[in-house]
Amino acid sequence: MTRPCSLAINNSGAWKTLGHFDASYEHQANEIMSAAAELMVVLNAGKPPKQWPTLRITADDALVGVLMYWSRERGWYKNPRASESGYADQA
Repeated sequence: MTRPCSLAINNSGAWKTLGHFDASYEHQANEIMSAAAELMVVLNAGKPPKQWPTLRITADDALVGVLMYWSRERGWYKNPRASESGYADQA
């Protein structure tokens, strides 16, 4: 079963989609999450913490919504409201 998801960034007050992937491929999803976090660290080194962008992973199903967020302070963390979606354990 496929689990289409999107990776998005918020660096100026609005979410912008960076790309789409299938979260049912756990290895691919983990690589995407790791690379995205590393890119944020490299691009924003030296900036004050409040100026760092935030990332999110959303299911491409409007009824499911946001699965995970990434922030400088917390790294990747699950959206507590996504735990019943069936996606949350995959992303």
